[in-house]
Amino acid sequence: MKSWIEQVPKASGSAQNGNQKGKGKGQDRRVKPRVQQDTLQCVVNAVQAVGDNSLQNSRAIRMLTGLALSTSLVPSDPVLVQAAALEPTPQDPHLTQLYTWAVLVTGLGAHSKVSAQHKQVLATHAANVEKPEDLADKVLFCRVQPTFGDASQFKVQFSVTPDLHGIGVALLAALATIGGVTKFCGPPRSRSERNAAEALKLLNQCSPA
Repeated sequence: MKSWIEQVPKASGSAQNGNQKGKGKGQDRRVKPRVQQDTLQCVVNAVQAVGDNSLQNSRAIRMLTGLALSTSLVPSDPVLVQAAALEPTPQDPHLTQLYTWAVLVTGLGAHSKVSAQHKQVLATHAANVEKPEDLADKVLFCRVQPTFGDASQFKVQFSVTPDLHGIGVALLAALATIGGVTKFCGPPRSRSERNAAEALKLLNQCSPA
């Protein structure tokens, strides 16, 4: 290999000194070019790129959320109103979710529209649990809130461990009997995602061609 390296021709003196031929070669690189790029357009392009990337990430997160959580969109019902109105517990946010689960299970377990089969499953589950805190390692997530722009519709989301899978199935079935629709491809867009999409749309309309 040493003999091969010795046969490689050396660069000419002009190239070594940085005096190559060609447009702009050998000029002082500290000199600013005559044509300055439009700073405003650069900012617009950057905002559009960041906005597009943000919306793409939001869509991906919603799809992943659909894999992690069971989601159902349900018309307003007294049980859902009660569950959504629970007082938060800042010292232990998970505790609020356990109470939300308890309201859903006990409320739908006695709901007149829910089938006897599913009411029995939910009522038995409620009877076997002394207090909501006992489900801390089984109910991983549970939240009920009005949907964006329509307070008459609620989004119910929950995640449970495998040993409560049957209870979760019964809960989704009970929600379906009161008009719920299970979302298998992730929850609907959040308020912030909708606002970001609208702002980006307006920016694209107002940006110079």
